[in-house]
Amino acid sequence: MRRVPPPVANDEPPFALAIDRLDAHRAALSAWGELDLAAVKHLAVLLLTSEVTDRTVVHFDLSRVTFMDCSCLGVLVGAHRRLRSVRGRLILAPTSDPVSRLIELTRLDRTLLAAEALHGPIGIVPDPPGRRWSVPDHGAGMDTPVRPR
Repeated sequence: MRRVPPPVANDEPPFALAIDRLDAHRAALSAWGELDLAAVKHLAVLLLTSEVTDRTVVHFDLSRVTFMDCSCLGVLVGAHRRLRSVRGRLILAPTSDPVSRLIELTRLDRTLLAAEALHGPIGIVPDPPGRRWSVPDHGAGMDTPVRPR
């Protein structure tokens, strides 16, 4: 009888989520790895935690995300809608190429706000070089970037 060694377990999860900075009304979150169906509950809890604690501006750094499926994109859209309903906003700053491609393919680049980098104190989002995605301003009185055509 031949012995087969047990498979080596990979202790590193395929994704990670973190709250980087917080203040009274703003949160800075980050994610890395693969955001797929396995990450949906964790992503939803992270975003809801930021919203429940009355943070109306949520910056989400997705620059280290290597893959995102539509289930996680749906969680982002839900967070965007909830924040807009309280005159807040979800800012994807910055996004990786796979995430940018998914957002553009689903035409959510017309809905979600993305900035290429997050610089300075929390809450200051610079004008991104080149690409600017817009958030429809429904009378919320926020500065809304205009997407070049």
